[in-house]
Amino acid sequence: MEKIKKEITVEKALSRLETSVEELENGNIGLDDAFEKFERAVKISKFISKKLKDYERRIQVLKEDPSAADGYKLENFNEEADSAGHNTIHKE
Repeated sequence: MEKIKKEITVEKALSRLETSVEELENGNIGLDDAFEKFERAVKISKFISKKLKDYERRIQVLKEDPSAADGYKLENFNEEADSAGHNTIHKE
């Protein structure tokens, strides 16, 4: 089974995932090949999810802060959906 390289870009991983899904949807492959492509797609999907979570943790939001020298401070970004389904931002 092919390993997902750590240095692959999210865009390249998404492209590979789309290709795997298209091949599976096409249905012109045998069961063994389909299962291998499915396993590969799951691994790629997990890789993409991890990368996006890593990016999210690294995003910072610039907030007004009168006590700061320049009037602003950086806070970590964390986004959640409220009960109405709107995204809310709060510091970690």
